[in-house]
Amino acid sequence: MDRAKRVVTIVGDSHATVPSVEHLLYLVVMAPKARVLLIAGGYITAATLAIAAVLVNQALTPADAQASAGMAAFGDAILFCVVFAAVGSIPTAYAVYLLIRRQ
Repeated sequence: MDRAKRVVTIVGDSHATVPSVEHLLYLVVMAPKARVLLIAGGYITAATLAIAAVLVNQALTPADAQASAGMAAFGDAILFCVVFAAVGSIPTAYAVYLLIRRQ
């Protein structure tokens, strides 16, 4: 039995000859490279959202904030860290889940 039919049988459709949606999801979820790419993509998304939040904050900051540029830069750094930590906790939790499940 080839791998595609075996995986489809595991999912529950023993008469299917073409890969089903469940089969494709099974391959994506179970493939180790896909897991690594999913986690890396989560961190890239977190960094992208954090940069976007800083850019929006800078666009909304009034022009007279240039007198205290150091404080504005510190605020932008804190905003970046908070958004990155909040969004980055999702791929971190998934990675920890995979490590715990493996043992």
